[in-house]
Amino acid sequence: MAITSASAVAASAVAASAASAPAVSVPDAAVRRRAPLPLHDRLGTWIASVVCMVIFPLFPIFVEIMKTGEVKPDSYLLTTVVLAIGYGFTSLHMSVRGLYGLLVFFSLVLSYNPSVVLSPPSWPTFIADFEAWVTYHLPLTFVILVTAVHSVERFVWHVTLRRVFPDW
Repeated sequence: MAITSASAVAASAVAASAASAPAVSVPDAAVRRRAPLPLHDRLGTWIASVVCMVIFPLFPIFVEIMKTGEVKPDSYLLTTVVLAIGYGFTSLHMSVRGLYGLLVFFSLVLSYNPSVVLSPPSWPTFIADFEAWVTYHLPLTFVILVTAVHSVERFVWHVTLRRVFPDW
C-alpha cells in the first residue's frame, strides 16, 4: 500500500510541475513540411529542387558534350544507373522504386550486350521510325526517363504534399 501511495504522490508531483511549466512550442517536421505556401512558392520550390537534384547531376554529360562534341552511350548508361540508384533510395513509393530498378537493370543489360535491341518486325512506317530512333538513342532515352520520373516525383513532393526543399 505504501508503494501505491508513493507512486500517487510522484504522479501528482509530476502533474503539478507540468502544469506550472510554460508551454514550449517546438516546430514539428510534419507541420513544417505542410506549411501553407502559395502555389507560386511551391512551384518555385519544385523548380529549385529539379535544378539541384536533376540538372546538376547531369553536369558530367554537359562537360563531355562541350569537350568532345558528343556523348558516348556508356556515359549515358552510367549516368542512368547512378541517378536511378540514388533516386530509388529516396523514393517514397515502391512502384517508383521498381521503375528505377527496371531502368538500372535494362541500362546494365544494354551496356554489357548492346545487341539485345532487336530489329523491329514489319510495323507501320511511323511506328518503325519512332522505334528506330528510340533504339538508336536508347541510352539517352533512359536518362530522359530517369530525370522525368524524378521530376514528376519531386512535383508531387513539393507542390502537392508541400514538402520544403531543402528539408533540413
